[in-house]
Amino acid sequence: MFRCCRKMMMSGLLISGLVGTYFLTPVGSYVNTVAGIFGTTFEENVPLDFEIKRVRQLIASLEPEINRARNIIAEGEADLEIMEDKLATQEARLGKEEQAMATLNRDLKNKDVFVYAGHSYTEGEVRNDLQNRLELCKVLKSTLTKNREILEHKKSTLNSNVQKLENMMAERDQLQADVDQLEAELRALEAAEIVSDVKVDDSRLSETKSAVDKIRKRILVRSKRIEADRQYTGRIELDAQTPADLEDQVADYFTGEKKEGKALIALDK
Repeated sequence: MFRCCRKMMMSGLLISGLVGTYFLTPVGSYVNTVAGIFGTTFEENVPLDFEIKRVRQLIASLEPEINRARNIIAEGEADLEIMEDKLATQEARLGKEEQAMATLNRDLKNKDVFVYAGHSYTEGEVRNDLQNRLELCKVLKSTLTKNREILEHKKSTLNSNVQKLENMMAERDQLQADVDQLEAELRALEAAEIVSDVKVDDSRLSETKSAVDKIRKRILVRSKRIEADRQYTGRIELDAQTPADLEDQVADYFTGEKKEGKALIALDK
């Protein structure tokens, strides 16, 4: 028994120490801060499609409450009709009793013989009946007054319930319209993001350009080689035969050019 109590005491001290460490040291603030950051990050990272679906489900969850309010209103309307019929009956009875009481009271003042529905009554019987009718009219009138107050209260409550239901349905419809609009805006935004996020894979284009450049370079190199081959024929051949009158041929070449030039000038003149 003592050992069990000792374990419980030690456990309590340990828990108290942990709680104190949590609240009285920076550890608790770190935990709370991380939890707050995680909660905010989690909410921000929830896909908008999921949030829209969740809101639509919340809107749909309003239907049972709306139906319950409709049932309450329907029951209230039925109660009002029943009570209004009851009040009409009570009012008719009170009016009939008041009329009879007024007739008896008038007869007591003006008549000595009292005959009603073929029956004769003494003055004492008429007075007694008048007293009873007076008490009955008082009770009927008091009851009617209370029932009227109850009826007015029920009407007020019913009108309030109807107003609440109409407000709830209007807000539901507005929320539905807001969600539809937000979803349309989201779809338009997604479409814009798809257009703006189109990435062209230009790796093949770059590869093609590089190949074209290589071909162009190879063709240029071959062209340069041909030109070089034409310009540089190699070493001078000392044994090659040249014409003996080479110098004269060159002089005749230039002399011929001069004669052709003078002839052209003469023709122009």
